[in-house]
Amino acid sequence: MTLDSLIGITAVLSNVAAFFGIPLAIWIFVRDRQQVRVAREQETYRALQSEYSNFLRLCLENPDLPLHDYDPDTKKALTPDQQKRRMVAFEILVSMLESAFFLYNRDHASEFKRRQWTGWDHYLREWAGRRDFQACWQEHLGGQFDSEFVAYMGQLVANAKKRA
Repeated sequence: MTLDSLIGITAVLSNVAAFFGIPLAIWIFVRDRQQVRVAREQETYRALQSEYSNFLRLCLENPDLPLHDYDPDTKKALTPDQQKRRMVAFEILVSMLESAFFLYNRDHASEFKRRQWTGWDHYLREWAGRRDFQACWQEHLGGQFDSEFVAYMGQLVANAKKRA
């Protein structure tokens, strides 16, 4: 085999490697980015699901506070201790809702995030429609969270009050 034929074969192999290698490298890069995004979405979901589960546990541990099974027609007054515990429970709830707002409302880059935000937005609207939550929001909760979230939640509360 002559040097010229070896150089020719090397050039052909180099072109074949470039022809297949560059698209393969791009495909691997894109696939890895997608896997990282999916892993991040799953971790976000698990973290928020854990917060939600903790809130439900709080509801179960405090049946004297009408947190989970809310009846707007109940006129039972809460004791000062119950009012304080309810306020803390609502702070925990609003903290979780704020997390969902920032994790899912901002960038709907994926179908998963869009679907998650739809569910969380419905949940925010449910709480905004509760008179006990509205009172706590107005009294204490509205000012201690991120201003963008506060504006969004405040609008939900205001709209729910108008409809009531």
